[in-house]
Amino acid sequence: MTVLEIMERSGMTKSKLAVEFIKDAMQLIGSNSKDNMGIWTTNIIKGIRDYAIPADCHAIDGISILDSNDDRYKRIRRLTKDPTMMLDNSPET
Repeated sequence: MTVLEIMERSGMTKSKLAVEFIKDAMQLIGSNSKDNMGIWTTNIIKGIRDYAIPADCHAIDGISILDSNDDRYKRIRRLTKDPTMMLDNSPET
């Protein structure tokens, strides 16, 4: 599809503006693609709350946990609202 065809279909008359819209769209498509996806696994240990994330991790796409009852991974949903924060009164160890 050419710029002229896009301009005709969208009803635009300014070619420079159309080219800029196309460049913006291409940049948005490129920034939303997920390249170099990887999987990182760790064991959950009772009493341990914080785990180190690999240094080359730029974003977390999802978190799953293995359900030992049926040997299937269950995805943990994202929070839809801010979590309730509580004061931690436990002594530092």
